[in-house]
Amino acid sequence: MRALPNLKGELLYEKTDMAPSLLDQGWDGSLRGQPMEPGGYVYLVEVVYKNGETEILKGDVVLVR
Repeated sequence: MRALPNLKGELLYEKTDMAPSLLDQGWDGSLRGQPMEPGGYVYLVEVVYKNGETEILKGDVVLVR
């Protein structure tokens, strides 16, 4: 995941060089070790394929506790 900003535009999570097969490397629903409030969050993912092509994916997720 490239970036996960909150509604104020603050960056909640960023990770580079993620392997797509490692599912435990995503956002855990926290910010600086504290659980985030349930609600909607947007994401932006920049995928770089082995052949050098890139793809931008964006959408939203709902955090439920």
